Amino acid sequence: MKNNSGNLILIIVFNIISLSLNASVTKVGNGDDGSDLENLTKITSGPILKAKNKALILLDKLNIVGVPGLGSLIPELEQSEIYMTNSDVHPTNEQRGSIEISDDYKTVYARTFAEPHAATRFFPATKKLNIDQLVALHIHEALHRSLSENIRQNENIVTHFTMAITSHGASFDRIFEVSKLYINTTPLINGVVQNKESDTIKIDLPEKQKSSLSYTMISYGYDDSLVNGYRNNIGYFEYIASPFDIQVVKGYATEYITKLRATVEYTKEKNFYLGPLSLEVQGDVKFNNSNSVAPFVRYSAEASDKDNFDNRSNIGRDILTAGFSYKNNNVESYKKMTIGYSGESIRHGRYSPTDDEKFGSIFSVWSGLGYTYKKLDYGVLAEFHSSQGAGSVSPFKLILLGPEVQYESNKFKINLFYKTIVSGGNASLSDLGDILDRGYGRNGLGLTLAYLF
Repeated sequence: MKNNSGNLILIIVFNIISLSLNASVTKVGNGDDGSDLENLTKITSGPILKAKNKALILLDKLNIVGVPGLGSLIPELEQSEIYMTNSDVHPTNEQRGSIEISDDYKTVYARTFAEPHAATRFFPATKKLNIDQLVALHIHEALHRSLSENIRQNENIVTHFTMAITSHGASFDRIFEVSKLYINTTPLINGVVQNKESDTIKIDLPEKQKSSLSYTMISYGYDDSLVNGYRNNIGYFEYIASPFDIQVVKGYATEYITKLRATVEYTKEKNFYLGPLSLEVQGDVKFNNSNSVAPFVRYSAEASDKDNFDNRSNIGRDILTAGFSYKNNNVESYKKMTIGYSGESIRHGRYSPTDDEKFGSIFSVWSGLGYTYKKLDYGVLAEFHSSQGAGSVSPFKLILLGPEVQYESNKFKINLFYKTIVSGGNASLSDLGDILDRGYGRNGLGLTLAYLF
């Protein structure tokens, strides 16, 4: 009896000691025990950062956001901070065959805690890796944080996903097939993947566009034939909002956006006038985190104070415009294009119906492309406008070019741009009769200040 009691006491003591030891160190699925957290240096340049950007481009190209269970992979990779340790370490619980460790099982390449928003630590041994291996390493660590909790610590599953994404010939269909092995889902229902075991896994939809209130000031140059050297300053306020939650329409995240714009005029006589108003509604269909197409309809109302716009009598008309916008943004560059068609309309005369003037339809293309450096965009703008003319003005075409620079933080956005007519004869933007969306004069220097909320 004494022997049994003694053995029981020994077992209890042993268990208490074991629990205490285990509680002192947190273990996660990729063998990370947090023992290398000292003496870290944040990575702000070099091959590892370039590989991260390349990995983001690869995931976007594969439309990874559309694969069940991988909706948060891009945000995890994009937002995770990356650090370099001061010395190499030996593997602890990492499995052989993991891309996180060397083939000889002597050094570790990278580690992360298998939980959302954790940082990624790289080790000096990564200097031996090429750019493609670093890309795979970035994606592998992000998978440890982004997969569902029940599988993110399974090294075999994470490695299987990594190989499907980074191997030669990788495709959306191939990754989707791997996903079905572990996520075990059926098609989307109301934006939620239904699991065969009656569980539900929510698809991570993109974040809603922030609302914004902006003011734009543009200094337009008149035609030389009118007043040589005279410039006309025009300003307008714009409010952009996303009033509804993002919806899933035929498998694509769709956001409904409204834009309200109003032209204002502050004269030298210190009089304030309200000019044309426009309301736009668009449905922004997001194919992935970088590409979206947004059909829109815009209605611009004639100037409520048009009698006070002595030099701009041709803006007193209602305009209905329909078209679509395309945007492509990634970590290195951006592209944007808007195509719009405005129907015929009447410019109402200031004093009597006999002064009315008919404006023909207008086809317009607004475009821009450039590079992205951190929060700074810089590139070129290009516009094309084809008008059926107005009254005595014959049909004409205009081409405009100019540079733009934009800086955007979490709360503010600043955009500086310039555009000038490079082809179009004697015609000007004023002949289009649309001060809100196409402008006025031969060229324009503009500044937009926006508050985001």
